[in-house]
Amino acid sequence: MESLSEFKNNNAYDLSVRFSSDGFSLFVYNENGSVLSSKTVLSSLFRLTEREVLAILLAETETKLEFKKTRIICEFDDFTIIPAVFFKAEQRRSMLAFEHDLDRTDSVLFNKLPAFDAINIFSVPEGFYRGIKQVFPLIAIEHQVSFLLTDLAKKTSDDSLQIYVRSKMMDIVAISDMKLKLVNRFQFFTPEDFIYHCLHVMELLSLHPDTCHIFLFQSVPNPELKNLLSKYVQFCTTADISRA
Repeated sequence: MESLSEFKNNNAYDLSVRFSSDGFSLFVYNENGSVLSSKTVLSSLFRLTEREVLAILLAETETKLEFKKTRIICEFDDFTIIPAVFFKAEQRRSMLAFEHDLDRTDSVLFNKLPAFDAINIFSVPEGFYRGIKQVFPLIAIEHQVSFLLTDLAKKTSDDSLQIYVRSKMMDIVAISDMKLKLVNRFQFFTPEDFIYHCLHVMELLSLHPDTCHIFLFQSVPNPELKNLLSKYVQFCTTADISRA
C-alpha cells in the first residue's frame, strides 16, 4: 500500500473511519475504490471525554488531511428502525427510549433509509460525539446497520438474512419480498451461538434453509462461521467490509 506522504496533498481520495467499542480503523480509497492505506487504533473512545477523543483523533495523520469524501461509521448497540411515516425528528429520543435505556447525556441521531422508507434512530455517547464533531464538523455519523442497509446488503429477489458480524455481536436484517421483515441484534460467544440465532430467526420468519440466502459481512474474517452455517443452509456468502 502507498504511504500517506505520497498523496497527502491530493484530495482525489476517500476516507472511511469506522469506530467500534475497542478502537477505530481508517481506510483510504483511490478513485477506483481500492484500499490505498489502512490502520487500526486500539482505544475505547466511547468511554472518553470530548478532549480525550479529540487528542486521539488528531494524533492520526489521516484526520488532518483533505479528502474528496469522508464517511464515519460507528458500531453502537442501541438503535431502532421505524417506518419513515411515523418518524418525527423532535421525538427521536422518546422513540429510542421506548426500547432502550438511555443515558441523559447521550446524543440521539438518525439516518434515513430511503430504499426501505425507514429511519434508523440510535444513541451516541456525548463525549465521543462532541470529539468527532470537532474533527469532522460537517460529516454525518452513520450507524453500522444503516451502512449495512445502504451499502452492503445484497439485492436478491429471494429471502435473505444480511448479517453484520461484530466482536461477540451480530446485527441481523431479514429481507423478504424486498421488504424489511426483522432487524435485531444478538450477542454470541461461540460459533454455535451464532448458528443458533441464525436458525432461530429463520424459523421465526418461516425462511426455508434451501432458498434463503445468508450474507455475512465481517471486518475480521472468521471462516468457522460460514463453515458451520453451510451445514444447515444452501446459500451462504461472506464479504470483507473493509473493502466496502
